[in-house]
Amino acid sequence: MVLVVVAVGVGSVYFLAVFGAIDVPWLSGVAASETAGPVLVERSAPREFIVTVLNRDIADDGQFDFVLTERDANGLLKGELGVGAPVRSLTVDFRPGEMVVEGDLKGRFPVPFGATITPTLGGDGKAVMGVSDIRVAAFGLPGFATSAANDFTSQIFDLNRLLSEQGVVTLSRIDVDDDSMHLAGTSTEPIQLPEIGAPGVPEGPAPQIPEPKPKAAAAPASTPPSGAWTKAMRRRRPT
Repeated sequence: MVLVVVAVGVGSVYFLAVFGAIDVPWLSGVAASETAGPVLVERSAPREFIVTVLNRDIADDGQFDFVLTERDANGLLKGELGVGAPVRSLTVDFRPGEMVVEGDLKGRFPVPFGATITPTLGGDGKAVMGVSDIRVAAFGLPGFATSAANDFTSQIFDLNRLLSEQGVVTLSRIDVDDDSMHLAGTSTEPIQLPEIGAPGVPEGPAPQIPEPKPKAAAAPASTPPSGAWTKAMRRRRPT
């Protein structure tokens, strides 16, 4: 029992050092230069792809209905993490009603890190990401050590940021199932991304639908009699 308490205590201190909550570089093994950068990048190809798909859907009627696969979510994670993120090799596993996150702390030792995220729909049409079951190695973290993990995990899996930093998106559905997440809602305008504007929105005027060709002003000069084609085919039929 004492060994378990000691292990949890040491793991919590190591965890807080890696996350920068306490400054113990000799323990964490993380140089200041490794945590100086942003946790999330400003622009990533996976996020641009997802926003492009959403904008093309929104362009019709201001509504979207989108399914994010587990594979796409992991590609998004890989593209979104910046050099300042305290974890590496972060993955997400979609399960009914929740997402299980796993990775390794970016410290002196590759200690496994994990958490469970439960997305729900808030009354204001925004996603609420509940974080629970935070683990370092095989141990759960005590309450005093979970704040940094909560902040980091909520920042990484902020669906409201992913969908729109301008706050123009209102969600009406968030469902997580095996291997996919179903999102639906409305947007008052196309979703904007830093530096590139609104991907997926056509530029210039909408294409014109071609006008149907007018019917002939006058009927043909001669009209073949009824049954002429049938009679001609009968004459050509070999006997």
